[in-house]
Amino acid sequence: LDPYNYDPYFAPHDPIRDPEQVLNHCEKLVLLDDIIVSPPSEARRDDGTVDPSQGGADLFLRELLSNGLLEAYYTLLPPASRYPLRSMWARPWLHFGWRKFLAQKLFWQDLDLIQQTYGSNIAFYFAFCGFYSKYLIGYAAVALATLLCDAYFEGEAQHWLGPLYGIFSSVWSVFFLQQWRRRQNHLAYTWDNGLAHSARRKMVRPEFVMTLRELYNEAGIAGHMLLSFMKSGLKLDRVEHAAARNSKRAQMHRDAFDDSSLQKKLEAFDEAFNDSSLQKKLEAFDEAYFVPPSVMRWSRARSLLISGLFTLMSATVTVVCLALQDWLHDGDVRILVLSGKMTGSLIGGVTNGLLIPVIANLYRRSTLWLTDLEMHRFDQDYKKSITVKLFLFQFFNSYNSLLYIGIWMRDGTRLRRQLLSLLLTGQMLNNAQEMLMPYLHKLSQQYIETRKKLGVGHGFLAVLKINQARVLDAMQTKVQKARKLFRRKGVSKKKMDLVSKSSVREMRIDASELQEEVFRAALEQVVDTKFLPEHANQFQMDEMCELAIQFGFLAMFSSFLYMGPILCLLNNILELRIDASKLVLQTQMAEPKIMFDQNLWQGIFYFLAVTGAIVNLFLVLHVCFEACDDEDPETAMDKLFPHETDAERLTYAVYVEHGIILVQFCVLMLSARQADGVVEDKYCQDLFFITEADQYQKEQVRGSRKEHLGHIN
Repeated sequence: LDPYNYDPYFAPHDPIRDPEQVLNHCEKLVLLDDIIVSPPSEARRDDGTVDPSQGGADLFLRELLSNGLLEAYYTLLPPASRYPLRSMWARPWLHFGWRKFLAQKLFWQDLDLIQQTYGSNIAFYFAFCGFYSKYLIGYAAVALATLLCDAYFEGEAQHWLGPLYGIFSSVWSVFFLQQWRRRQNHLAYTWDNGLAHSARRKMVRPEFVMTLRELYNEAGIAGHMLLSFMKSGLKLDRVEHAAARNSKRAQMHRDAFDDSSLQKKLEAFDEAFNDSSLQKKLEAFDEAYFVPPSVMRWSRARSLLISGLFTLMSATVTVVCLALQDWLHDGDVRILVLSGKMTGSLIGGVTNGLLIPVIANLYRRSTLWLTDLEMHRFDQDYKKSITVKLFLFQFFNSYNSLLYIGIWMRDGTRLRRQLLSLLLTGQMLNNAQEMLMPYLHKLSQQYIETRKKLGVGHGFLAVLKINQARVLDAMQTKVQKARKLFRRKGVSKKKMDLVSKSSVREMRIDASELQEEVFRAALEQVVDTKFLPEHANQFQMDEMCELAIQFGFLAMFSSFLYMGPILCLLNNILELRIDASKLVLQTQMAEPKIMFDQNLWQGIFYFLAVTGAIVNLFLVLHVCFEACDDEDPETAMDKLFPHETDAERLTYAVYVEHGIILVQFCVLMLSARQADGVVEDKYCQDLFFITEADQYQKEQVRGSRKEHLGHIN
């Protein structure tokens, strides 16, 4: 019984939106990559010539890029996705109108279309950004109510707002992350279209292979070194050491079993793993290249040293900016109607906020270079290493001034001003950079191209990834005309599912002329694309790191900045459309990739949520409301519990902190990790597949019995 025949509920993923598309864009690119990588055809036609359609091009594009033999290759945006992505996603106010956009489509995204076009790696980021922004609406409403209460109440009631708001923030952060985990598992299950399973096997990085291959071809010493690495990976060095220690015993075994199967096995082992055989494997297989982790310890130590220097630079910048604030405070410098302290906090905070992304960008560039030198063998390990380094540095770079003011200076008023300055400066600078930099890059490239007077075909090499499953997709109007002609001629709908060369010949249209127009249209798109900046391979990682730092501001310092969720919500609404516009209109087409590090980012956000609960309560207990140069400064806990001792206040704070962590743990345990529909769907599919496998096994047993009885007869 096949449930797929009558109930789409049992389908492993949502049906493709366009019924005329057998495969989506990402699936076609995966198959096309497989064709490009596959070896050339050796099949022969009836006339003896080679049939090229049965093989591939035997080209590894990433290896050619690593070698410098290939300048660039472009993935073109499919025509079926071009209009909805550009008009409905990147600029929805032009398609829906401002009133409908603000009322109904503020967070609207066609996630399935994004995943089918750009892959799950980018689609997961936009899904998280939209989901996070929606949950910020309720958080922002509570923040607005807290601001109103702070302006209305006075005395002890006002002092309760900060701790209570911090407790709410800690519980909200874990509840939101658990709901996102359910949503993430649902999307991962929905977008798993079968091709993801083939990519889950770890593939050796072509950049890793090409670096070692260049060393192997330069000198014989490097070649012997790579052979020794390969032997250590196969643990052959242990066999050689054991054979050297027991050479007499080995010789006795060889003499005793000269004509036995053991002697043949030993000879086969020596023949399979001698130096010449290993050299052939190095030349033929990328998987043969291996570097022991102990060899790369110096590279990792060098990365730690450079990271330490950048950390020292960030701390120095923080000290200088805080010293600037103190100097402006003491000098009583005023701007307009602002007081000296307000002016000092504003100028110092904005200066620090401007220098933080500069240092982060320098560290990012150095980290990419250093991680390349670490020689990670797999893409997953490479990306994980970069993600952890960038997040840890961004964590220190973004929060060190706040923690210094809160822990060392204990000035609550100054902490609030610094929080507001860093949050606003970072958001405005990041949005301005993302909007202007692609546009300025395009203008500069067009200017350089015009001055050099380089035309297409004059020293410009491009490998086009064109949608081969439907040749006429680039000429959508001609496809529509062809279908109309089919209907007039009464051709059946089955022939209308796929417009191919044969159908064009049936319509008596010159296929070669049409293909030339298709290629000309694609080439024009390449010419327009090459002026755009390259899409960063770390786009998803950079954007997720930015959201993680923003989430950390809300989780760790919410007690001192009530309007933080409101600012983050407004920023994310703008950020969502800026990133969509940059992805669709202002950068080259991103190569679709599958996301493997969703669990890593989930762990990072959980770390921020738990750390936020601890930091929030500690700052409430430690930070003073007035400046700490007073003789008897008071914290929020001092004003809430004026008659208790310091030990009793500390005990209360520890109890509250442990209670918050217990509530967070209960939320994690009580919330289901997967949506109910996904669990039921998996149950139905597992039952169906088990039943089908059992039926297949019974048929095999029956067939073998019949065959056995036939032999007996």
